[in-house]
Parts: sequence; C-alpha cells; structure tokens
Amino acid sequence: MTYASATCCRAPIRNAVLFPGAVAPFDVGREKSVALVEDLDNLGSPVIAILAQRDPATDDPGFDDLYPVGCAARVLKALSTAPATTPSSSKAWFAYESWVWCRLPRT
Repeated sequence: MTYASATCCRAPIRNAVLFPGAVAPFDVGREKSVALVEDLDNLGSPVIAILAQRDPATDDPGFDDLYPVGCAARVLKALSTAPATTPSSSKAWFAYESWVWCRLPRT
C-alpha cells in the first residue's frame, strides 16, 4: 500500500468506493472540490487521493470524517460545468484513472 503525502490533495466522495484500476467520471459540487478541479493545472502533479467519507450528510468533511484508505488517482480531464458568476451553484466534473490503494498518514 502506498502512503499519500501529507500535502497530497484529497477529494472526499459520498456514497461511493473507488478501486484501483478504475477509469470513470466523477461529479463534484462542494465549493472546495470545485476549487480543486479548477486548480488542477497549478498542481505539481495531477495525482490526488480520493477517499470515501464516513457520513454522506457531512458537508465539510475533515480528516476524521474520511476513511483512511482510498485510491491514488491521476486526473485525466477536468471541466467546470457552471459559470463562475454563480459560485453557489458551481459544479465540476473530472475523469480519473486510479492506480493503487493509498493510506493517509496520521499527522
């Protein structure tokens, strides 16, 4: 199992579990997730850790709200699907290819 670095970008997901080897699209709607998708070009690497959250009702999950094991994924394509003038209704989409299980280090 690979350990994600403490500075690795994390994308929490609700009601889903990803597996290594998967290639799939992913819709995001939370403000922080949309910002991540929009900032992918500025990241040093298009690799992010995708982790399932324990309670899908949590709107702003913290470290303890996420399962510690997820997938390291390379972002293949990212799109913003809403105009930037309406941040409250922002939506984004990205396609990813997951490689390996990853575990978040406890800090």
